[in-house]
Amino acid sequence: TINELKRVLKKNGLLFVTMPFIWVEHEKPYDFRRFTSFGIKKFFSDNDFELVKYKKLVIGKLAYYQLLISELSRTLSDDNKFKLETSFKNLYYLIITLLFKVLIKFFLPKSTFKDMYINNCIIVKKK
Repeated sequence: TINELKRVLKKNGLLFVTMPFIWVEHEKPYDFRRFTSFGIKKFFSDNDFELVKYKKLVIGKLAYYQLLISELSRTLSDDNKFKLETSFKNLYYLIITLLFKVLIKFFLPKSTFKDMYINNCIIVKKK
């Protein structure tokens, strides 16, 4: 894919890419094998692209919260066996959200959320 992108993109042309990443970065800054922030930057650099802008989206506590809400939505979807009326779904969301906030506030160390993020957003320029 990268070779085709290089072929069709003009010199100094910009490429906007988003890549999912749902994990905590570790072995920083030497984790190049996965699409971590370091791996992505190295990948594009090795393929003759210049970094214009890079941003991690949905970081820290919000990343965990987003994953929780996503999983709750999947669990409570109409396709799933676990069905609730809409009013009970809202109550269920509220209870789980409050429990999660209490867990975050009082029981988990702040370092738990330090390096967690969900998506990468990058703009690179062809050299």
